[in-house]
Amino acid sequence: MPRSSSSQRESSLAYWLPRSEECSSSAWAVEHRHLIGIGARPDLVVSSLTGPVSAISGSRISATVRVCNQGTTASASSTVTFVVSLDTSLAPEAPVLPGGVPPLDQVPMGGANIPSLAPGACITQSVTNLQVSLPPDAQGAPGARFLGAYVDSSLAQQELREDNNTRTTPLTVTNQREGGGDGAVEPVPSPPSAPQRRLGGGA
Repeated sequence: MPRSSSSQRESSLAYWLPRSEECSSSAWAVEHRHLIGIGARPDLVVSSLTGPVSAISGSRISATVRVCNQGTTASASSTVTFVVSLDTSLAPEAPVLPGGVPPLDQVPMGGANIPSLAPGACITQSVTNLQVSLPPDAQGAPGARFLGAYVDSSLAQQELREDNNTRTTPLTVTNQREGGGDGAVEPVPSPPSAPQRRLGGGA
């Protein structure tokens, strides 16, 4: 990996282990270690995401997202982007990648502004009018997809960690309205699994 400049060496990653007699077991240590950022930077995370469990392609839905700054300094104002994705790994916006093209396994739905957050502060945003459509790789086929939220998807801020800015929740996309209604059914919260992100498009 190329050596970072001095301005980029403001943070680092380390594993934290709880104090326990069981730490003598290497297998236990690997299972219970936690990756943390060390330094003077913000660290934006999507701590929760709620949306409908199903929606019709072409309809509009609402979603609620909670964004927190778990870093050591205040964050700049940012945005959270909502997408329909074929999987739980979300890619950043294409313009930040040299010669990049939009990822084919996700499609943007809309977004919301996130103000500057002090360390430890959180904000909950409810967003309406999110456009449901299918990613190019879906080839128009409905089915089990994911509603995703990505804070700072343009990678505009340098953070303690850049791999924890997303969260997803299952979303079934259909082509036909079933039983009337507005195209969406009762929302459910995102699962408790850790947020994920990859740098780049594709599966």
